[in-house]
Amino acid sequence: MNLYLDNIIYFLQRSGGVSVYWTELIARIVKENTTFFEQRKNSDNICRPQLDLSNIIYEDALPLPVVRYLPLTKKIEGSGIFHSSYYRISNQASISNIVTVHDFTYEHYIKGLARIVHSTQKRYAVSKAAGIICISENTRKDLLNIIPSAAKTAIKVIPNGVSDDYFRLDKQQVAMPEKFQPFLDKKIILYVGHRTVYKNFPVAVETVARLGKDYTLAIVGAPLNPEEEQLLNSQIPGQYLTFGRLCNEELNWAYNLAYCFLYPSSYEGFGIPLLEAMRAGCPVVSTALSSIPEVTGTAALLSADIHPDAFASRIKMLQSDTMRKELMDAGLDRSRQYSWQRCYEEVLDFYDNFK
Repeated sequence: MNLYLDNIIYFLQRSGGVSVYWTELIARIVKENTTFFEQRKNSDNICRPQLDLSNIIYEDALPLPVVRYLPLTKKIEGSGIFHSSYYRISNQASISNIVTVHDFTYEHYIKGLARIVHSTQKRYAVSKAAGIICISENTRKDLLNIIPSAAKTAIKVIPNGVSDDYFRLDKQQVAMPEKFQPFLDKKIILYVGHRTVYKNFPVAVETVARLGKDYTLAIVGAPLNPEEEQLLNSQIPGQYLTFGRLCNEELNWAYNLAYCFLYPSSYEGFGIPLLEAMRAGCPVVSTALSSIPEVTGTAALLSADIHPDAFASRIKMLQSDTMRKELMDAGLDRSRQYSWQRCYEEVLDFYDNFK
């Protein structure tokens, strides 16, 4: 089986769940009979340096802002499978296209030209797919609701995994990075990831305000913008810490030391940070919406109501040592049901249907 993999995602985002997914897959793929397509433009993606790839073909005839929306611009000799990291296809009759559908964030939350362009590309890719991978049952449901014609195509739900970089630390045996010293004498509510509208970052801030002075919000991700700084300083002055982007080793420390992980998202295609936190022994407080209950099962404290009072009341439940231990143990058990190796093996099995 000749396999052709399109690494376009490394030139579209610096970090994110799609980059993690793609990197975990191609890091495991046997490189024989595998060809990678990339762009000449330098990539600032934090996952790409982890990979040592050969047999790369560069698409350099058109600039990235154009080529990202086009079918593959290079001719493939012979037959095989083409799988793009982000909604591109090959128009060659001898090629079977595999499309991974991650979510429908644009369709639910973005308006205007950006939504039209993204949705048009996604619909076209789905229409040309020999097989479709959805990363959760919720994404599959969204796919069939939003693009009903996809029902005629082979669809397989293959859940994401979680990195082995996340685990419970023996804090007595491992030296803690100095930057996490504040975690030792505070109840840290950890917030990880993007802060776009559906992630409900203001709700996280207001939740800490409801909890009172004993709690501190630790923010991992992109630098704060002025509006976010104003919100934090007005709602919880002196009760927040910022850490920027952390490597996996550092993020594992943050999960291990935090009082809990707060994930007040309205919508996820999957929700990898949920599993990261659970593997590291960090209690999870989140929403009972989209794919989140599917991922966490009963191993998290969930609320269907996205309101600071709802999250604060669940966080206060962790004051019970019994509840806290039960949740940590359940989270660890739940996270063991997911692995990137299993995801990879299921993707390869799906490829076999289209040899």
